[in-house]
Amino acid sequence: MVRDPDGYVRPKDIDNRSTFWQRVQWRLEAFAWDWLYWAPMKALGPDRASNFGGWLFRKLGPLLSQHKTAMRNISMAFPDWSEEKVHRTALAAWESAGRTAGELPHLPKIHPYEGDRVEVVGAERLDAIRESGEGAVMISGHFANWEVMAAVICRRPVDCLVTYRMLNNPHIDRRINAVRQAYGIGVLAPKGLGTRELMRALGKGRAVALMNDSDFGLTASLWTQDVERAERLGGAIDTGTVFLNRADYLDPALCWTGCKSTGKGGSLSEIGYHNLTRPKSYHLKKVTQ
Repeated sequence: MVRDPDGYVRPKDIDNRSTFWQRVQWRLEAFAWDWLYWAPMKALGPDRASNFGGWLFRKLGPLLSQHKTAMRNISMAFPDWSEEKVHRTALAAWESAGRTAGELPHLPKIHPYEGDRVEVVGAERLDAIRESGEGAVMISGHFANWEVMAAVICRRPVDCLVTYRMLNNPHIDRRINAVRQAYGIGVLAPKGLGTRELMRALGKGRAVALMNDSDFGLTASLWTQDVERAERLGGAIDTGTVFLNRADYLDPALCWTGCKSTGKGGSLSEIGYHNLTRPKSYHLKKVTQ
């Protein structure tokens, strides 16, 4: 595990498994990141970089296979929407992602509590958490420029540990970590390793910002002697099953279930029997003369 004085934390398992050519590829990707993306966006300034990123993603997004997936998912979520409205919403999502990419090099200049670029609603809730001196779990999502949310929390300030999905490329992962540190996040912990850091933080009364951005949600395993704390944290984790001090143990009386791309069915328990049977209904009306 790498743990730098500046707060950068990274498990070494991915790096240790990498081949020579994988490490060469990472170097080339980092070079492209610096000179084809970061430097031009930095030179444009925050507003023009945001506008350019939004325009570029809006043009390129519909050419990708992911656009069809987005259209299909939006149609499933909003079956009453017209095809034109679904397409317009998908384009807006591409633009939002592009603006986030354009604004990323300028995050230190985007102060959530200064200027009119960011509007913070409900900041008094953060004040209450800070003044209580107790731990808290905060869950966010990828809405608009999701990178700003952590700065909203940490610059209030709330002493907060933020988990994130570590990038495979260690050079780009370190660069993104550095810019996040620059705009106000004191501690970052990658997921997996972040679970242990998260439990330690809650034990010290710190707040935890957690993004449930995984595509899967079968099980989570928590290891602690504090059952009440585990119940609170388990309720905030987006999985179908939560274990305490064990993992992947099957109990015939307990439903084995997941969520998101893992699947929404269930096995074992009474619910499992329901999934293996097909009900048949008879609605009969007696005819009298």
